[in-house]
Amino acid sequence: MGLTEAHLRMAVGIGLWTLSGSIMATLFLSVAGSEPLFRGLGVGWSVLLTASMLLLWRSGGWRRSITLLLEVITICAAAGMAWNRIEEAQATTNEKALETVRRSVEYKSATFAYDHAEDLVSTLTARLRALPFDWTTSAGKITTELTLAQETANARASDVAHLESTARSSNGVKGFGGLIGQNSAEVLELGLVILLATLTEVSALALVGVAPRPKDVASNIVGVAAADVTEITADTYLATARTLGDGLRLAGYRAVANRLQIGERRARELLRLLILEGRVKGRTKAGGQS
Repeated sequence: MGLTEAHLRMAVGIGLWTLSGSIMATLFLSVAGSEPLFRGLGVGWSVLLTASMLLLWRSGGWRRSITLLLEVITICAAAGMAWNRIEEAQATTNEKALETVRRSVEYKSATFAYDHAEDLVSTLTARLRALPFDWTTSAGKITTELTLAQETANARASDVAHLESTARSSNGVKGFGGLIGQNSAEVLELGLVILLATLTEVSALALVGVAPRPKDVASNIVGVAAADVTEITADTYLATARTLGDGLRLAGYRAVANRLQIGERRARELLRLLILEGRVKGRTKAGGQS
């Protein structure tokens, strides 16, 4: 048995719905945390919701609105996953940028100057405390030097903090509001993920179709039966009657009707047609023909 379009549609539909369920499962797993019980419940919940989405869509009517709402949640979950990946990538980029700044000459010079100023402040403070209380002139000089050293230390500390802050904030992203002012690659990446998630859900729904209703099934059965009946010709009837007969007489119309799966009324009409054409001479009391 070869691969048909129906098989391909089924395989693609199963794949798309599996992907949709996986996205929903990821959402539940992120909420469940590391607890095995909650993670198992999250996976089971996502499977049931995905199956219910499919069945509700096939049911048609107002039930499809429930499926559409769940689809929107799935698309939002996909967008959230994409945004988390973007933030993780940004965090890695920020760390690399910070390491680059810390290896720069400007940063090393600022930190060296800061450390030197801090050491000088500590030294001057110790000298000031060691002076007798009545050595006011020496104390004044040391105090002036200590003030300058503290100002230098504060300035170098500001320089170091500014360099680190610039490295962290150059690619920083905080929430969806951080989209404003971000580079086009990140916005494009998020937009493509949302678009692909939307197209995935729409394609899955398009391949589902609508469940046949009882009236449609009945009408299809009647239509097939009617088509089958019209295909039975007088020649078919005669050949079947001869096959079922005993060699001398043809089988009765009831036996032929049963073999051909047609109504007795249709069998009688075919028999009457054969008699009118002279191909069958007469009928027996048992319903047979000669």
